[in-house]
Amino acid sequence: MSGPKLESEPETMMTSRSGGTAFNVILSPPQASPPEKLDRPPSSSNPLSAEELESKLQAAEARRKLIEAQKLTQLQENERRAEEVRRQKEERESLRREGEEQQ
Repeated sequence: MSGPKLESEPETMMTSRSGGTAFNVILSPPQASPPEKLDRPPSSSNPLSAEELESKLQAAEARRKLIEAQKLTQLQENERRAEEVRRQKEERESLRREGEEQQ
């Protein structure tokens, strides 16, 4: 069976490694066709006016400021919680010391 290979026939090669592990490597042309080029969506037919562009920029700045304020509030809350935990830990530690001193 040493005839010429057809394009559609996969070629099989036996490969071995040290340690006795063997595996088959199948060389064949790709089975699926390549994906078609994706088209970008058409751009808007009317460009933004200067006023619309300015209003969008202002809205984006307002969103950024809001997000920054929310992050700052969250950080302050986390710091408040951490300070409360430290204070409680110090109270427990002082009560423990007092209990040891009384014994």
